[in-house]
Amino acid sequence: MDTTGNNGVNFDKSDNSSHISDNSSPIHEVGGDWEPNDGDSTPIQTSLTMLREAIVGGVEAVLATICRWTCDRRWCAVLLLEEVAESELRKLEEMIPGFYAWLS
Repeated sequence: MDTTGNNGVNFDKSDNSSHISDNSSPIHEVGGDWEPNDGDSTPIQTSLTMLREAIVGGVEAVLATICRWTCDRRWCAVLLLEEVAESELRKLEEMIPGFYAWLS
């Protein structure tokens, strides 16, 4: 599967041995290891796409989307969004005051 069509970002995981909770790891490449270990088989790039589409749909769409995810998946998607589309994250922060409280 070609994953380079996502703004030139390769979402393939380079190392399956570390998890987002591994604080000893350096900051990962864009999408390199943002897959949450939450039992959901949905790839994080799919969750990111869902979040980006929800942003276009407005506050209710964003909240409806993230409420179905685990806390880890929410944070992974938002951290990845910051790396690939920072302006969209800023828009999200403006749309939903206290947005980061919704992630936890």
